[in-house]
Amino acid sequence: MSAADDSAALTLMSADVERIIICGFLPLHEFWANSIEMKHLIDLAIPASQLTMIVGPVASGKSTLCKALLGETPTAQGRVLLNASFSRKVGYCDQTPYLSNTTIRENIIGFSPFDQTRYDEVIDASVLRADLSLLPQGDLTNVGSSGITLGGGRKQRVSMARALYLDAQLLIFDDILSGLDADTEEQVFRRVFSAEGILRRKRKSTVVLCTHSVRHLPSADHIVALGFDGSLVEQGCGEVKFWSEDVVSAHPKHSNSFYIGLYALFQVSTLLSLYLICLVCFDSMIAISGAKLHIETLKTVIATSSPFLVITYPFLVVILFGIQKFCLRTSRQMRLLDLEAKSPIYSHFIDTIRGVATFRAFGWVHDAIDRNSQLLDTSQRPAYLLAMIQRWLGFILQLIVALLTVIVVCLRTSRVRMWCRRRSGR
Repeated sequence: MSAADDSAALTLMSADVERIIICGFLPLHEFWANSIEMKHLIDLAIPASQLTMIVGPVASGKSTLCKALLGETPTAQGRVLLNASFSRKVGYCDQTPYLSNTTIRENIIGFSPFDQTRYDEVIDASVLRADLSLLPQGDLTNVGSSGITLGGGRKQRVSMARALYLDAQLLIFDDILSGLDADTEEQVFRRVFSAEGILRRKRKSTVVLCTHSVRHLPSADHIVALGFDGSLVEQGCGEVKFWSEDVVSAHPKHSNSFYIGLYALFQVSTLLSLYLICLVCFDSMIAISGAKLHIETLKTVIATSSPFLVITYPFLVVILFGIQKFCLRTSRQMRLLDLEAKSPIYSHFIDTIRGVATFRAFGWVHDAIDRNSQLLDTSQRPAYLLAMIQRWLGFILQLIVALLTVIVVCLRTSRVRMWCRRRSGR
């Protein structure tokens, strides 16, 4: 960015501190694809305490622009300037709703303290009251992994309720109205984003809403229009003129079918290679090595067996059977407990990876780390006991071998003494 650009940005910032300013923003993928063409540089200002709607065709960079506000998008050049009065927490609602494998209430509250009044307010604003009344356990219903028990519209509204519940001055919503039917969309927009909604009338929040729909544009205080190539076409108030033609992307070198077919070819090749490896290992290597191992073991046992060793076999079988019966039952139960204890930490890890942008935006990073540590400690308890059982089993087997060795040596020594006495008596 040139010195003139920096100066202009600082002047705008000092003249209007109630704005979020993005100066010279250029996504990294556009940097490589377009070799820093200046027409793709985005310079825009988002007014505070107002509703800004970002519109544009599919793949125009609306989601990338939202991620840039969160600091989640690597940029080739430029910067994002935020008002100093904004807190580090940002209410963010991703285009693909992130839901953890917990109840609806826990998904909405997150790591924030529970406030019944605020909770009821966001439930009504996101039009979830009727949906919760249809569920047997209400808001205590577990949504499952990735919200599998909820429909697409409910997922969007639960994710929206979580953003509304957070005590944040800046809220970013990425195409959250696309999964709602017309009637629900109208109610949600009226209760949340309109001039009479909770964000603009009561909280005076700064709201950024990305959407394909243009029917709600008259309600916006500020509008940002993006072109199909990711460039900034227009920005301003509701009087901005938008293109009426349906923008289509540039002609690609290969169709989607080409890449899907290529991906399918790689998958089939991987499965075929895995099958051949398993065929070689299980059909040849294991059979040969197993037969050879058993032959060598049999030769060793035959070579070292003696009448004194045979005497111990019945006792050894009884002892090993008792140990096996006790140890296998205990180990099996501990293994089940180990798998059950590890399931929450695996789910939490997958949920964290899936919603890492949401965790950073909401300021939940340290809370998520603490939660992961707690789950890790809990998951290690059965693993520790299982390791102790295995250690005990190894000790018992070594003790049996030592005892067997002592018995054989004692019997052999007694036999030698008896033989020596008979020979000396002659």
